Amino acid sequence: ASRVGAESILGAFLAGMVMKLLGPRQETQDKLTSLGYGFFIPIFFIVTGANLDLKALVADPKSLSLIPLVLIGFFIAKIGLIPVLRRRFKPQNALAGGFLLTTTITLVIPTLTVGRNLDILSDQQSGAFTLAAVIACVAGPILFSTFFQPEPEHFKKTKVTFIGGNLLTVPIAQHLSPDRYEVKLLTDKPENYHTYNSEINIALADYTESTLKAAGAYDCDIMVLGDFDADTNYDLATMALAEKVPRIIARFAPKDATSDRYDRLRAQGVEVFNALEANVALLRSLIETPSTLQILDDTVAGIYEITVRNSRFAGLELKNLPFIDDITVSQIYRNKKFVAPHGDTQIHLGDHLIFSGDKHVIRDIREQVEKLN
Repeated sequence: ASRVGAESILGAFLAGMVMKLLGPRQETQDKLTSLGYGFFIPIFFIVTGANLDLKALVADPKSLSLIPLVLIGFFIAKIGLIPVLRRRFKPQNALAGGFLLTTTITLVIPTLTVGRNLDILSDQQSGAFTLAAVIACVAGPILFSTFFQPEPEHFKKTKVTFIGGNLLTVPIAQHLSPDRYEVKLLTDKPENYHTYNSEINIALADYTESTLKAAGAYDCDIMVLGDFDADTNYDLATMALAEKVPRIIARFAPKDATSDRYDRLRAQGVEVFNALEANVALLRSLIETPSTLQILDDTVAGIYEITVRNSRFAGLELKNLPFIDDITVSQIYRNKKFVAPHGDTQIHLGDHLIFSGDKHVIRDIREQVEKLN
C-alpha cells in the first residue's frame, strides 16, 4: 500500500480480503476479530479523538452549521431500511431499529481519515462530521430504548413434507413430535389415501410441479421423497432442487451400477438412502459399536441434534453454555463441515450441535437454543 501511494487503511482492507481468500479456520478468524476489535481499533479511535480540534471547530460557524445537517442526513439515510425491518418486526420496533442503525461512528471515522489524507475534507469539516456521529451514537440507542417494545420469541417448528404415503413414510410422520415438526404428507395413490387418512393428516395430489406448488409442498425445511418408485423420486428430487428446497431426502432401491443419477443428485446436495443399505449399516453397527446403539434405545440417555437459532448463544464458547454440564458435545456441524468441539470453540448461528445427554433435559435445551431471537 505504501509503494503505490494507497492509504494504509485501504491496504489493511485488501490484506483482509487476501486473508479471507486463503480460507483460514474459523478459530483463526475469531482470534483476528478479537485482536482487531479489542486492541487495534480502540487505539485508532483514541488517536482520532486526540486529534479532534474542538477549539478550531467552535471558532468556525460554517463547520458548526454542518453538525445538525449531517445529523439529519444520518437519520434520513436509514429511512429506507424501515420497510425492510417491518417485514420482521412491528412498525414501532422497525422505527426503533432505524434509530439504532444511525450509530455509524465506526464507519464514519475511518472514512473521514481517508478524506482528510486525500485533502477532500478540512479538519474543521471532519470535526463536524465526527461530532455529528458522536451525537448519533448517543441519541440512537436512547431513541431505540424509548420506542422499542419487546416482542414474544417464537420456537420455529421444522416443516417436513413427505411425498409418498406408504408403510415407510406414514409411521415416521406419526412419530415426529408435533412440538418440533409441522408435517405435511402427500400421495398420488387414492388407495393409499383412503387407507391412511383416518390415521394421519394426508392429502391426495398429483406429482406435477403445479399441483405440488398449489399444495404448498415446497414450503418446507425438509422434503422426504418416499415413493417406492425410483424414477418418480428422481423426478421429484429434480423439481425440489429447482424450487431450492433447503434439504431433500430421497429413497432409492439398491444403486444401479449403469446409472450415475444418484451421484448427480448427491453432488447437488440430495441425501440419498435405501432400506437395504440402512439395514446393513445398522447390523454392522450392532456388531462393531453395540454401546453406541444402546444409547439410542436407552430410556434415560440419548443422542440429539439441535440447531442454534437464538442469537444469545452466538459467540459463546462451548464451555460457557449454561447447560454444558448436562450434555456431552461430540460434533458441531457448520457450513456442511464437521468441527471438532473444544471448550473454547465459539458457537455460531446456524450451528448444529450433536450431543448426548439425559432425555429429561433435552426439551428445555432445545427451547432455549432453537428459539428465534
